[in-house]
Amino acid sequence: MERIQIYFLTCIFDELPDEIVVDASSKTSLEDENLLNSNGDLEIKNFQMFICKTKTGDEIICNHPTDDNYRSVIVKQADLKKRAVDLGIDEDSYDKRSNVSFDRRFIF
Repeated sequence: MERIQIYFLTCIFDELPDEIVVDASSKTSLEDENLLNSNGDLEIKNFQMFICKTKTGDEIICNHPTDDNYRSVIVKQADLKKRAVDLGIDEDSYDKRSNVSFDRRFIF
C-alpha cells in the first residue's frame, strides 16, 4: 500500500493595503476583488502532495460568489464587457479599457 503524504502551509495576512495597483493606471482593493476570507483577511494556502509524483498547488481562501454566473475569478476583458451588458450596467459608469473599472460589486 502506498503512503500518501500531504503538507499544507497556510499564511493569513491581516494588515492589508486599502488599495492595490493592478497595472500602471488601475487601482482596486482585495475586498472589491472578493479575495478576502470570512474574517476580512487574505488567506493563502500552499500544499504539496506526495504519492508517486510530486503535486503542488496554491489556493486563496476567500468569500467569492458561488452563483454559476460568477464562478470564475479570472475573467477576460471581453467577457467582463459582455457580462456588464447582460446585467444592464450603464456603460458610462465604467471604462471599457480597464478590467478594474468593471466594478465587481455591480457584476457580482
